Amino acid sequence: MPPAVFPPLLGFLGLGLVWRNAPGAPGGLRDLAETALGMGAGGFGLAFVLYAVKVALRPGVLAEEIATLPGRSGLAAMAMAVMLAAAALAPYSPGAAPWLLALALGMHGMLALAFGWRLATGPAEARRVSPADHLVFVGGIAGVVPAMRPLLVIHLSPVSLAGTAAVMLGHDGLALGLGLAALVLAVLLLVRLPWLCTTGFSPFWGAFTFPMVAFAGCMLLLGEGGSGVLRGAGIAALVLASVTVPVILARVLRLWLRGNLAVASNAAIA
Repeated sequence: MPPAVFPPLLGFLGLGLVWRNAPGAPGGLRDLAETALGMGAGGFGLAFVLYAVKVALRPGVLAEEIATLPGRSGLAAMAMAVMLAAAALAPYSPGAAPWLLALALGMHGMLALAFGWRLATGPAEARRVSPADHLVFVGGIAGVVPAMRPLLVIHLSPVSLAGTAAVMLGHDGLALGLGLAALVLAVLLLVRLPWLCTTGFSPFWGAFTFPMVAFAGCMLLLGEGGSGVLRGAGIAALVLASVTVPVILARVLRLWLRGNLAVASNAAIA
């Protein structure tokens, strides 16, 4: 049960939430979003249970996963997916959603502490940070292995999420600044897309999913305030994400079902 399955599931759940909350979306699309959220939550729940069984069989796999880039990014995506599952559940079970969110925050906090401890106490040559570690905790980027170029797209997530949070908290000036920064970064990543994809498809393409969704949500929220450029960017990003996220999720799941995902992502074995 490789944790690399969780990043595209995170992206799929995020896509459903953006469609649910998209300003002006017709009722039919909102109904489709609820269906997608149900499917995404069900798929994530199955993967979560299977991973819990793996840990129960051999708890030491957690330390081994944290030691690898695909492992810790997958675990972080798993915790974040629980957060999105709580958001998806909130309209249907307001009482259970906060408990699910508390579980997700606890999982994420323990992962950050474990990875921080590994950085502090591990050998000097292993104390390197990659873009995937945005998912563990937002911090400086020291470098990236060239064969993991899709992970650079994760840079788009923190600024997009920060912009979304600023809008929701009413900090309009800060939100606009973050939104423009996200737009510039998205354009740069789009221009360099052939370079990012030069090695062909791999499980690391899961890194494309949630950043696209986070960017679309941020642009749509900012565009609701009257900025046509940002709204147009949000619509374009949402359409692109609606096409690519399910495709990436399907390809990663196919690798998993064929038994190739664990080897491709260097997952620990229970």
